[in-house]
Amino acid sequence: MIAVDHEIAIARALVEDVNGDPWVVLTATYSELASVCGIDASWIGNDGSRTRFPAKLAMRAFRPLRGATADEHGVWFSATVIVQQDGSYEFAYNYTDPVEWEEGVLDESYIADLARHPRPWGEVPEWHPVKRDYTEESWAAALAKGIK
Repeated sequence: MIAVDHEIAIARALVEDVNGDPWVVLTATYSELASVCGIDASWIGNDGSRTRFPAKLAMRAFRPLRGATADEHGVWFSATVIVQQDGSYEFAYNYTDPVEWEEGVLDESYIADLARHPRPWGEVPEWHPVKRDYTEESWAAALAKGIK
């Protein structure tokens, strides 16, 4: 239920971020790794055109959602929300695909993020730097030693 409360807050914040512009659909994708985060938000107008906008309130609202949805399977790399003009919304969570960042993100960020929010070895995506740099045993040993 906690995640639903966060989702509602995010959807409302996204609507506030638009600040009265004539939108039909709002979309925002929030990505986070270790201490790096970003948001890409846009609205679609009545004419079908897409306009990007800064979503500062939504970005702030997204931050606690990641920790609130963490479990023994780790956390998501990005989350996308779509808000319809009637107030309905839907969320999709990306647990498996790499995120495209405007600025490059170092492998260390991916590694630190997985150390903070571990997941079973079989659920670590093959592209993840931990799969390249560690074996299952060496990763478990690194976690036991408190890798950051």
